[in-house]
Parts: sequence; C-alpha cells; structure tokens
Amino acid sequence: HPLPPSLPPPLSIPALRRLSFRQNLLADASPLNGLACAPLLEELVLHDNKLATIPALPALGALTRLELSYNCLSSLAPLAALAPATPLRELYAAANAVTRIEGLAGVLPGLAVLELGSNALPALEGLAGAGALTALCLGRNRIPAIPPASLAGLASLRVLALPSNRLTSMDALGAGHTPALEELYLSHNGICALAGLGALPNLKVLDVAANRVSDVADLASAPPLTDLWLNDNRIVSLGALATALRAGRAGGSITCAYLAGNPAVEALK
Repeated sequence: HPLPPSLPPPLSIPALRRLSFRQNLLADASPLNGLACAPLLEELVLHDNKLATIPALPALGALTRLELSYNCLSSLAPLAALAPATPLRELYAAANAVTRIEGLAGVLPGLAVLELGSNALPALEGLAGAGALTALCLGRNRIPAIPPASLAGLASLRVLALPSNRLTSMDALGAGHTPALEELYLSHNGICALAGLGALPNLKVLDVAANRVSDVADLASAPPLTDLWLNDNRIVSLGALATALRAGRAGGSITCAYLAGNPAVEALK
C-alpha cells in the first residue's frame, strides 16, 4: 500500500545498505535529512513519488546510487549538501522538471552514470570535472546544440544519449573529446548530415533515426559499426549510402541496419 505523503523519522538501522520508497505518494522526504541512522547506506531509491525537493543527505558517506526519477523536482541544487567524499557512482533523475545540471560539483569526479532524460534542460552544460562518466542520458530535453567544450574531459564516456532534443548538427563529436564512445543515440532531432564519426574509433551503435539526414558521406570515416539506425530520414540514394559504407570500415561489420522510411527505400515498394 502507498505510504503516507510524508515520512516518519527514520529508525536507526546502522547496517542498512539499501533503502527504497519506490512508487509511493511521498511529497515530503525531509525526515531523511541527515539520515545519520544509516551510515553504511549505499543505495537510496525515491523513484516515482511526488517529491518537489530533494532531501539533504550530508551524512550518507557511503552512497553509491541515488534514484530520484519520476518526481516533481525542479532543481538538483540540494545535492550540493552531499559530502565531497561521497562515492556516488549512479544518479537517476529522469522525468522531473530539472532545468540545470547543478549541485554536483562534489560528486561529479566519481560519477559514472547520469540519467536526466525527460526534463527541461535548455543546454548541454555543467559537466566540468566528470571525467569518470561512462553513460550520459539526456533524452527528451530542450537541448539545441552540442558545444564542443561541453564534452571536454569526458574521455571515459561510452554511452551518449540525446534523442528527442532540438539538435541540428553532430559536428561537435569530431572534436575528439569522447574517444571511448561505443553507443550514440541521436534519434528524433533535426540533424541533416552525419559528421564527426572519424573521431569515434570505438563506436559500435549509431542511432540517428527520425532526423533529416540526407548526407551520409561521413560514414566513409566511421569505425566498424555493428548497428546503424537510419530509418525515417531523407536519404534519396541507396547507391550513395553503399558507396560511403564501402569506402570505410563500417560496411563489413554492420549486423543490424534500419533504413525504412527513407525516400530511396519507399521508391522500391
């Protein structure tokens, strides 16, 4: 059964390592402030509630995973109260109303996964110092561009997901800041041309479905891809696509390709 809208003061459980209040109706988690009753807590799950504010959690010195998705949060600023030595590795705050990446300066150096999809982020910024980040998921926001400087220092990043934003270009990926990238998800944007693929030597999965792509020449510089999602774009010549693939290393390695919804494919029906 759903818990009451607010929590009673927490019990003292010094050996507690995982605490979950998933899918309740919590609107107030302030009794968790400090939470000195659980100094060994590694995972705190507040997924799918009605929280408008993140509780202050300065005493959680062992916290490695924090789940705040599907609430009513507008700011991550209260996370600045986390102790700088907190070993936070995973932060999930999707489906809120967050407008800035903030409050994370103390934990960004050790953060490996940051999920902020389905928020209201107007820009890709606030990631300085996130050198340990391996997965960055910012789909369904309002991001219009990828400034090259926003990816600087993300040399460990393996998954970048920016679907359903307002992107028109992927040129910034050519700056070489993300050499470890293996999976790139950019579907449902306004990208017109593939670009920057030569600077992603480890890329395996490229998803640019449902864009405006008509220029695929950059596939000639792509690494050996395994998955290529190009469906629902504006490709008018399968010959041009084949030429680009043959000219590079991607053509012989692809095991999964989606091309439906392009004029070149529709013309074959």
